Parts: sequence; C-alpha cells; structure tokens
Amino acid sequence: MRFSPVSMFDRWAPGYDHSALQSAYSRAHRAILGSVTHLSAPPRRILDVGCGTGRLLAAASHTFSEAELLGVDPSAGMLSVAEARRPARCRLVQASAEHLPFPDDTFDLVTATYSFRHWSDPHVGLHQIARVLVPRGLFGLVDVFPEQRRRGWPYHLGADRLLPSVLAQTLRSAHLRPTGVTTISGCGAVTDMTVVIAVNDNAQPHQPTGLDRRRG
Repeated sequence: MRFSPVSMFDRWAPGYDHSALQSAYSRAHRAILGSVTHLSAPPRRILDVGCGTGRLLAAASHTFSEAELLGVDPSAGMLSVAEARRPARCRLVQASAEHLPFPDDTFDLVTATYSFRHWSDPHVGLHQIARVLVPRGLFGLVDVFPEQRRRGWPYHLGADRLLPSVLAQTLRSAHLRPTGVTTISGCGAVTDMTVVIAVNDNAQPHQPTGLDRRRG
C-alpha cells in the first residue's frame, strides 16, 4: 500500500500540539513574524501554507491585528484541530501547496514553516506561492536542511548561496528573491533551523504558464 503523508498527519493531529517539536515550531513562528514586522508595512492578507493546527495563524492574529488570515493544509485532521483556535478573521481551506485555490496577486505575505519538506512537488509549490503573492509581497520559509547544517550563520542580504542549490534555483525561477537567510540553533528537538525571507520580484501581474494548468 502506498504511503500517504496526509493520512499520517490525520493520525497525528489529535496529539500534535503536545509534540516535543512544538517549542521549535513556536520559535519558527516568532522568527518569521518578527522578521516581517521589521522588513515591511503590515500585511493586509496572510496565507500560511501547511498551517497544521493553526498556531502560526493564532500568533499572526495578535501581531497583525487588522490582517485577514487564511490557512491551507491537505490534512483534514490538522484543520479540524486548527478550527478550535481559529481567529475570527481567519479562514481554513483544505488544499496543498501545489494547488492553491486563490486568485493571482492576492496575499501580501505567505508563510511555510516546516511544511516544505512534505510538499509533493516543491517546484510547483514555490511557483504557486509566487503566483498568489502580490508584486513585492513577502514569502517566509522555515525548515531544516541537513546538508546545510552550519552553526553561527550570520544574517545576509541576497544570501541565496547559503541555501541548498535546488531550493535556491527554484526560488530564482519563481522570481522569489531571498533578502535574508539565517539559522537559529538550540531549538529543542531540532538542532538548527533555516529561516528564509524572500521578496516576490514579479513586477507585473501574473501571466498564466504551464504550471497553472497543473493546478487542476
């Protein structure tokens, strides 16, 4: 029988908020929201890709009290837990990174914390994120890249050279330009996590491509 990451997360959902990884997840959420607060005007619409049980969305509702929030996750089980803490200005949708059911140029900020590794097609997922971001909108990514574990990375501008080469190339192809890449160490069960802030350099409204036809 074929392994299904979605069914795995459905099984994990009831106890997921008690996982030993939650301290690392919370630190990732603070890193993303804090970075965006310093780098840009407050976003009006925020999308969290792979929102899980909704913890980042709950934190974002306090950080950006006027923003409209949307969360997507392919796991119905995770979304059912997220519903219990869903802020009033938040909507939850069952969807994957590769099939974002939103119009072009919709969001000022898109986040993805610890979901990137579970996407079935990261190339399509990143292009979908670029599609739904407004021009000059921000993308915040946090994940663990074992081949890049180096302690003490400084904060760099234009630091895509510090990312795994495939990720850096895909970000460039989607016109998502990293403006900051750093690592955070000492995250409990997670040794190091990489935090990426990228700006959408698509200056013109989105033009349909073959990737859009793959949304289905």
